Amino acid sequence: EVMDWLTFEGYEVRDAANGKLGLEAINQSIPDLILCDIAMPELNGREVLIEVRSKTHLSHIPFIFLTAASDRDSIRKGMELGADDYLTKPFTHAEVLKAVRSRLERKVIQERQVQTQIDTLVRAFDEEHEKRLLKSRLVAMFSHDFRNPLAGILAASGILRNYNDRLTPEQ
Repeated sequence: EVMDWLTFEGYEVRDAANGKLGLEAINQSIPDLILCDIAMPELNGREVLIEVRSKTHLSHIPFIFLTAASDRDSIRKGMELGADDYLTKPFTHAEVLKAVRSRLERKVIQERQVQTQIDTLVRAFDEEHEKRLLKSRLVAMFSHDFRNPLAGILAASGILRNYNDRLTPEQ
């Protein structure tokens, strides 16, 4: 029923018969969002959530539990494990769509923020690189400019040292 609602709304939907197959599907093709029941064979929903949150490349995916377990402890435990939302049965078409849209919109905002941070870091890195190049050029220029006057002084002192015995005190 939920898959039909989401398909009707234009979402691409994939399902799995159990938690283990669901986790395999997630690893094969990383989804934009995960809707998961808690009571499933092989791996239950909490175990799937723990696996998803433990993998860096999957941990950012919004995760929504759809379940009949509506007691306060079940909800709290799901949220503590890292679920983004928790819809209890019976839920309406509108509730599911609102949760899905909300989580996908939040994901887009977070991705934009991350991209902004990456862009800022790239600009800072480029600026730092330019500063290092400028510093390197300035050091090269200063050492060249310091060497020129010193070369004349060293040449003159060398002449004085080498020809000291041939020069008069006035010279």
